[in-house]
Amino acid sequence: MRIAEDSRATPSVGELARLNHYSPSRFAHIFAGVTGEPPRRFMVRMRLHHAERLLRDSGMSIGEIAEAAGFRDIYFFSRQFKRYNGLCPTEYRAAARKPG
Repeated sequence: MRIAEDSRATPSVGELARLNHYSPSRFAHIFAGVTGEPPRRFMVRMRLHHAERLLRDSGMSIGEIAEAAGFRDIYFFSRQFKRYNGLCPTEYRAAARKPG
């Protein structure tokens, strides 16, 4: 819930494990069992979903969106976004804003 509520929050697996009173490896195992993916991948996916919303609904620059979604490096953000969506952020924005 904490990760989904604030995609910019990037707690470590160790922090999340401590909050839930598990060892990091046990927490990661339980997390993957519940969500179907490891904690880090889930966090990146949540951040990318947040970026998708901003690309569709805001006039923010790509750099501002990368920062708002919790990415420190715009180039890393762009690579991750393209890997996940198949389009770079500017292509995604153009496609999302096409009428029709």
